[in-house]
Amino acid sequence: MEKITSISQLPDWFRKRTYHKRLSDVDWFREIRKRQKLFSSIELDDWAEPASSPLAAEMRDESRKLLLDMLEMDNVPADSLIYLVPQEGFPIRELTVGEAAFLSFPLRHSDASEVVDEYKKLLETWCNVLRYREAVKEQPLLRSSWNYDRELASFIDHFDNDSKLDSPVETYSEYLGNPWLSYGRPLNGYPLTIDTQFDDQTILQHVKDWLVEKRKTESSKARRPFNQNDFDDWEYYKIRELFDLQTWATINGTKILDRVMADALWPNAPDNFSPIDVLRTTARKKADEVFQFETVVRLYGQLRLDHGENFLIE
Repeated sequence: MEKITSISQLPDWFRKRTYHKRLSDVDWFREIRKRQKLFSSIELDDWAEPASSPLAAEMRDESRKLLLDMLEMDNVPADSLIYLVPQEGFPIRELTVGEAAFLSFPLRHSDASEVVDEYKKLLETWCNVLRYREAVKEQPLLRSSWNYDRELASFIDHFDNDSKLDSPVETYSEYLGNPWLSYGRPLNGYPLTIDTQFDDQTILQHVKDWLVEKRKTESSKARRPFNQNDFDDWEYYKIRELFDLQTWATINGTKILDRVMADALWPNAPDNFSPIDVLRTTARKKADEVFQFETVVRLYGQLRLDHGENFLIE
């Protein structure tokens, strides 16, 4: 692998490019999204490995040229469709009919199907009771309810010790993945029930405890919204410049030495600032964290809440 040992070997477009400062939250989203989109394309190929055939080599060369052009031009329109993200959810929302339908499908095709079938019969009987009461203006506990009472007691006796009845529905739907593909998600989030018969403090504490455990399971952290401190950090640590150079090197199958990268990112660093230490300890890690789809989705959702649905075109 060729090594870049001098700043003079870096691409001309990088030395000429102006990286604007003090960006708005929406502009930061655009800067991150277009790079994340480029990164997702680069991940489809192992650029360090030799091509498997002449045709594969030709296709890789074409892809390399296209990606380098995208990286160099940096002229994505502000209203480009690449900025759209399949994130139409909200932090909390009532379960919709569509979401309920999605959750009901895997239950009918799993080892919980018996519970579903019997529950369906029970509900059909209950609906008949309701229709009869409406027709004859009957009070709740007269003769039309007796049949339902017997069926309800039978249902409870049969499934009283069946763990499937109380098992999380999520475990049955995981195998479906995302049938909505790029159009969004079948669920706004995790299906939960919140019992408002409890006091607010107890409910909030249990939601917090659940969220802590779920974050551990997902190995994710999102304790607060992105704010100006984050934007200032991203600018200070030169994450855009770092991403662009690293991406250029990856596509070309080269490696930029750390001292060259550090000097290119902080060319006039003061004596009390060590660019190479900052690069190795913080900047590279921060760039890796930011230019991820998870960050894109989270920031997109935050901006929808803060600025409205049309924040990208205003």
